[in-house]
Amino acid sequence: MKDIDERNKKLLSLKLNSGKTVQTLNSLKKKLADAIRNQEMTVKDMHMKVIKQERTKEDIGRANAEIQKAKLNNKQQEAL
Repeated sequence: MKDIDERNKKLLSLKLNSGKTVQTLNSLKKKLADAIRNQEMTVKDMHMKVIKQERTKEDIGRANAEIQKAKLNNKQQEAL
Protein backbone atom coordinates (compact mmCIF):
# COMPACT_ATOMS: atom_id res chain seq x y z
CA MET A 1 0.00 0.00 0.00
CA LYS A 2 2.83 2.35 0.88
CA ASP A 3 4.52 1.57 -2.43
CA ILE A 4 1.34 2.45 -4.33
CA ASP A 5 1.02 5.77 -2.46
CA GLU A 6 4.62 6.65 -3.30
CA ARG A 7 4.08 5.81 -6.93
CA ASN A 8 0.85 7.85 -7.00
CA LYS A 9 2.68 10.85 -5.50
CA LYS A 10 5.47 10.47 -8.02
CA LEU A 11 2.94 10.22 -10.86
CA LEU A 12 1.11 13.31 -9.63
CA SER A 13 4.41 15.18 -9.41
CA LEU A 14 5.29 14.15 -12.96
CA LYS A 15 1.88 15.24 -14.22
CA LEU A 16 2.25 18.66 -12.59
CA ASN A 17 5.76 19.02 -13.95
CA SER A 18 4.66 18.03 -17.46
CA GLY A 19 1.82 20.57 -17.27
CA LYS A 20 4.28 23.33 -16.44
CA THR A 21 6.54 22.15 -19.24
CA VAL A 22 3.68 22.27 -21.73
CA GLN A 23 2.75 25.79 -20.58
CA THR A 24 6.36 26.92 -20.97
CA LEU A 25 6.59 25.30 -24.39
CA ASN A 26 3.38 26.98 -25.57
CA SER A 27 4.60 30.33 -24.28
CA LEU A 28 7.90 29.93 -26.13
CA LYS A 29 6.09 28.85 -29.30
CA LYS A 30 4.02 32.05 -29.17
CA LYS A 31 7.15 34.16 -28.65
CA LEU A 32 8.82 32.43 -31.58
CA ALA A 33 5.79 32.98 -33.82
CA ASP A 34 5.73 36.67 -32.83
CA ALA A 35 9.46 36.99 -33.53
CA ILE A 36 9.08 35.33 -36.95
CA ARG A 37 6.14 37.60 -37.82
CA ASN A 38 8.17 40.63 -36.73
CA GLN A 39 11.12 39.49 -38.83
CA GLU A 40 8.91 39.02 -41.88
CA MET A 41 7.49 42.51 -41.46
CA THR A 42 10.99 43.94 -41.10
CA VAL A 43 12.16 42.18 -44.26
CA LYS A 44 9.15 43.54 -46.19
CA ASP A 45 9.80 47.05 -44.85
CA MET A 46 13.44 46.85 -45.84
CA HIS A 47 12.50 45.67 -49.32
CA MET A 48 10.05 48.53 -49.74
CA LYS A 49 12.68 51.03 -48.56
CA VAL A 50 15.20 49.67 -51.07
CA ILE A 51 12.65 50.05 -53.86
CA LYS A 52 11.87 53.59 -52.72
CA GLN A 53 15.58 54.43 -52.58
CA GLU A 54 16.09 53.13 -56.13
CA ARG A 55 13.18 55.22 -57.38
CA THR A 56 14.56 58.27 -55.62
CA LYS A 57 17.95 57.73 -57.26
CA GLU A 58 16.24 57.46 -60.65
CA ASP A 59 14.28 60.66 -59.97
CA ILE A 60 17.49 62.46 -59.00
CA GLY A 61 19.15 61.26 -62.21
CA ARG A 62 16.24 62.53 -64.30
CA ALA A 63 16.27 65.85 -62.46
CA ASN A 64 19.99 66.23 -63.06
CA ALA A 65 19.47 65.50 -66.75
CA GLU A 66 16.74 68.16 -66.89
CA ILE A 67 19.06 70.64 -65.17
CA GLN A 68 21.78 69.96 -67.72
CA LYS A 69 19.26 70.46 -70.56
CA ALA A 70 18.10 73.72 -69.01
CA LYS A 71 21.68 74.96 -68.64
CA LEU A 72 22.38 74.09 -72.26
CA ASN A 73 19.23 75.87 -73.40
CA ASN A 74 20.19 78.93 -71.36
CA LYS A 75 23.65 79.02 -72.95
CA GLN A 76 22.10 78.72 -76.39
CA GLN A 77 19.64 81.53 -75.61
CA GLU A 78 22.44 83.76 -74.32
CA ALA A 79 24.43 83.11 -77.47
CA LEU A 80 21.64 84.51 -79.59
